[in-house]
Amino acid sequence: ALSLGRLDDLGLSQVDDLQRGLIAYHAGQYDRAVQVLSRYADENPDGDPGRARYFVALSYGRLGQYAEAYREYDAMIQSYPEHPLVGDARIGRALAAASAGEDAIGLYSDFVQQHPQHSRAPEALWRAGETLERAGRWEEAAGFYRRLHREYPGDSRAAEAHFREALGYYAAGNLDAAYDIWSPALE
Repeated sequence: ALSLGRLDDLGLSQVDDLQRGLIAYHAGQYDRAVQVLSRYADENPDGDPGRARYFVALSYGRLGQYAEAYREYDAMIQSYPEHPLVGDARIGRALAAASAGEDAIGLYSDFVQQHPQHSRAPEALWRAGETLERAGRWEEAAGFYRRLHREYPGDSRAAEAHFREALGYYAAGNLDAAYDIWSPALE
């Protein structure tokens, strides 16, 4: 970002506001990224305003301004529903909601329903399960873990999700369901 500023001082920079904002974001200059990327999104409807809005939302999240992050993710999702980053924006929106103390379980579930082939769909199921565990809603957590290991058996979390499914049933007092899951592993 400092080198870009020096090029600007010399009048040699050929960088547009999208690139400038992305550079600011990756340099940890989140306030600057919000300013530059918001301007780009507003002034360049034929460019890539969806990417700009996504990184504005990420920047707000990095600043701990979760309500603003949620608002930007939501605007990006509504305005650019076919953008390649919309799946990531849906996860980001759920994370922003959770970070603000809101219940993000429905957002995670909606994401998987609307984007089952997205690479982050298993993550959404995992996060929903973890959230429900922390809330002591064990049987509901078990359901999300079951979906993860059954629908995404190749995911790196699938084996642990299978274990946590049984753990959820055990913690909820459904010992028969827990035993049915754990017993084959014990043989």
